[in-house]
Amino acid sequence: MKTATPYQTQPRAGEKAPRRASRRDSYTGMLMLAPAVLLVAVFVIVPLVFAVVISLTNWPLVGEVEFNGIENYVTAFADTVFWGSILYTLGFAVISTALGITVGYLLAMLVRSNRRGAGLIRTAVFLPYVIGITSLSFVAILEFRPDSGALDQLLLNLGITPAPTAWLLDGTSATVLIVLLGAYVGAGFTMIILMSGMQSIPDELYESAQIDGAGRWKQEFLVTVPLLKRYLGLLTVMGFIGAILAFTQFFIITGGGPGTDTLTTMLYVYNKAFGDLQVGYATALSFVVVVIAAGLTLIQFRVMRED
Repeated sequence: MKTATPYQTQPRAGEKAPRRASRRDSYTGMLMLAPAVLLVAVFVIVPLVFAVVISLTNWPLVGEVEFNGIENYVTAFADTVFWGSILYTLGFAVISTALGITVGYLLAMLVRSNRRGAGLIRTAVFLPYVIGITSLSFVAILEFRPDSGALDQLLLNLGITPAPTAWLLDGTSATVLIVLLGAYVGAGFTMIILMSGMQSIPDELYESAQIDGAGRWKQEFLVTVPLLKRYLGLLTVMGFIGAILAFTQFFIITGGGPGTDTLTTMLYVYNKAFGDLQVGYATALSFVVVVIAAGLTLIQFRVMRED
């Protein structure tokens, strides 16, 4: 007499049961994803569609709304002040990103080992990032004042300048100070990212380079920099996008002045939306900025991939 195996005793049920279980797992998965999908729909897709609709109107924030098609986009391409702010923002992004990464790299070199005092330096450098650009921008206004600011007092005491200087009333000097402020705030974050990458590099690579006669700086360029390429690429993209979206420090310190000398794109969009009450036009400008930022980011990724 033959003894039936479990598979032989339930031939049909054995085929359908996994299918039912798979279907039940699919329903369970969709049910678990539903809250996330709902949140994305409510807070991303719906506002995005709403913004597209607003950009096709003359939305005055208060008053009657009229549909005007692509008129806002046509006006944007003829707006010289807007394109001037784009050029200024791109220049600011290039300089501030390069300076931020350079300063962060040098600091990471200084603190990547566990020598005495390295932890204190890491904390001191990272502290401005924790405080934030908003608080430090208000401090900068006080310190750059020509009558009582610490910068002018220091230069006067050292005899470098004969009289107080109105740093924030000149576009060039105001831009330089804001770039330095941004590097001061962001250097800690850059330092931490690069330091973690440096600490993952095996010591054997440096020992081999040293045996081949490479000095300290040559080891950096031949060993460290190539192995940190992905870290540097990530920081470059993040820094560049952050600089293109720069708003807070310019809004607090200069307000875009004097004139339009320090007018960034985001500050111009803000002024159009809440100063001139042209929300529809400001929304159209925002979409133009998004397209430009996305294009530049794709170019950066393409360059890094080719490297």
